[in-house]
Amino acid sequence: MKHPILDNIWKTITYLFLLSVLTYFYFLLSSNLFDYSTYITLSDTAISFLIIGLMNLGLWFYIFYNQSEKQDVFRLVIQQLTVSVIYSLIWFLLSSLVFLFFIQNQDDYFSFLQNIFEVKFFIGLMIYFIMMFFYNLVIISRKNKINNEQRRELSTMLQQEELNSLKAQINPHFLFNSLNSISSLVYDNADDAHEAIVKLSDYFRYTLTLSKNQFTKVKEEIENVERYFEIEKIRFPEKMGINYKIDLSCNDFLIPVLILQPIAENAVKHGVYQNIEKSYIDISVRDDVDFYSIIFKNNFEDSTSKSISTSTGLENIRKRLRLIYDRNDLLSINKTEETFEIKIDIPKNI
Repeated sequence: MKHPILDNIWKTITYLFLLSVLTYFYFLLSSNLFDYSTYITLSDTAISFLIIGLMNLGLWFYIFYNQSEKQDVFRLVIQQLTVSVIYSLIWFLLSSLVFLFFIQNQDDYFSFLQNIFEVKFFIGLMIYFIMMFFYNLVIISRKNKINNEQRRELSTMLQQEELNSLKAQINPHFLFNSLNSISSLVYDNADDAHEAIVKLSDYFRYTLTLSKNQFTKVKEEIENVERYFEIEKIRFPEKMGINYKIDLSCNDFLIPVLILQPIAENAVKHGVYQNIEKSYIDISVRDDVDFYSIIFKNNFEDSTSKSISTSTGLENIRKRLRLIYDRNDLLSINKTEETFEIKIDIPKNI
């Protein structure tokens, strides 16, 4: 544990300045209260505050290594009072012994010590409690900093666990849907079923490659959505119309991995599957002022409109965006009588 005074040059300078101010006032006080030579008063002042300056630095180690989380208040008060008295007496005795080597008139010296004892003793008590208060504030501040860092680390870990849990729900959901589509082709069109299986394997190869990543480029995410649509188009070759409008400047910006997959599934489930007439899905990515905006728009039959905006996939997207960007307004849904639009805004500055 670094010393709170010596770990920074400016803290050390501040400490020396405050000690110098206190030394000056002690010199003025002893000069005005007692009629002794300037040599005795000045020598006592210099020696005393050199010693207590060093004692104050050493006091940190006593306070730091004698912390107690659970201690009776009464016992704590008695302990601090006892230590403060011992501290003040040690200061007085040490400074007096050192003073012996500098004073010539022993009678004046002992007379001065008798008169200065009470003043010095109470100043020693005062300095002890000031330093104890300061050091305990440092300890509390450092503990709070460590606790805050631990809480932030724990919060980050919990968020990552929740993100992994939400992301893990996507793959099985997509796999089940895709296998259902492929199963309908096995007996009717084996070639198309084989092609669908190959594209499905490409999809999962992409998923496994990025499974440990949190972000990917929008270009790669859109390409993965295309794979999904190609699988579904094998089942509905004449029923699906997919239109892309992607700003080239947006290809390399990063978005959460597999964030678009549930939207694509939602458009197929509530658009293509339910519609009698041909369905269309429009996908656009554009560069707005503060966001990169991704928009999926599809037509649907009115009978399916009630369940679209409450699907599990969309709720997962909303949660993931909140966890990653700490905002609740990044996913918006706009419904009309015949169209359903989902918009995701990815902040440029996180």
